[in-house]
Amino acid sequence: MDPCVRSATRCILQMRCTSKRSGNHVLGILVRPLRATMAEPAAARRVAAVTGGLGGIGEGIVVALTRRGFDVVVCDRKIDPTAAESLEDRAASGARLSFVGGDLADLEDHPRFIEAVSSAFGRIDCLVNNAGVSVMSRGDLLDVSVESYDVDFAVNTRGAFFLTQAV
Repeated sequence: MDPCVRSATRCILQMRCTSKRSGNHVLGILVRPLRATMAEPAAARRVAAVTGGLGGIGEGIVVALTRRGFDVVVCDRKIDPTAAESLEDRAASGARLSFVGGDLADLEDHPRFIEAVSSAFGRIDCLVNNAGVSVMSRGDLLDVSVESYDVDFAVNTRGAFFLTQAV
């Protein structure tokens, strides 16, 4: 099993998380349906939104959620088509993915972002605040600049808090 998926599976179990390329662009949302299956109708599937879902642990969370019966709205700052296609290939059969770009730190953009996420599959049953950034340059704690700290806090705390509040 992919290490990211294994790690994400562990996180999901601990949290108890309450085609391929059509290239359709609708209101800034890139929708790419995956292989359909008769096992579970799309209307019966739960819908999750995963911030920071195009890389690292977020990618593993997306794959793990699709394997547990979720359709997933993958959210990231920028939607890289190559990364999106790779993620689609690894998602569970029958799962639908939608990709929404947006900067979590930009609170002014949250209404548009939430509308795009909600309209992708009509609802959100689970929000996974996975997006996060580190300081601009790693090193000694005493060398972290105010600017670097502000960016870190804006994404990791402030953005995640107000996105959760709005959803």
